[in-house]
Amino acid sequence: MEIRIKVNGEYLDGIESGSLKLNIASSSPYTFGESTKSYSATFKAPRSYVNDRIFFALLNFGLIERDEQYNVELTIGGVVLEETFKAKVTYSNGYYSINYPRNL
Repeated sequence: MEIRIKVNGEYLDGIESGSLKLNIASSSPYTFGESTKSYSATFKAPRSYVNDRIFFALLNFGLIERDEQYNVELTIGGVVLEETFKAKVTYSNGYYSINYPRNL
């Protein structure tokens, strides 16, 4: 299944379908209190020219001030999710990890 991730208006390069880790949780309908649903997703993107350009400030931490958030649009199997997520991005061992939690 094709996965495409757009960060701040530009598609990431080298995303593989096996790089998606998705967690979904929902509270029990049998307990008292407010119902909550949450999910989180983590993608790994390899270091490349395109990805380095998108995350330039992350690689040059301390040299460049980053004044914008990473807004992520997700397309899975040709279906575009209608929501834009604010993502946390880290870099380690040649890969960018894009993580976005969501509570409903």
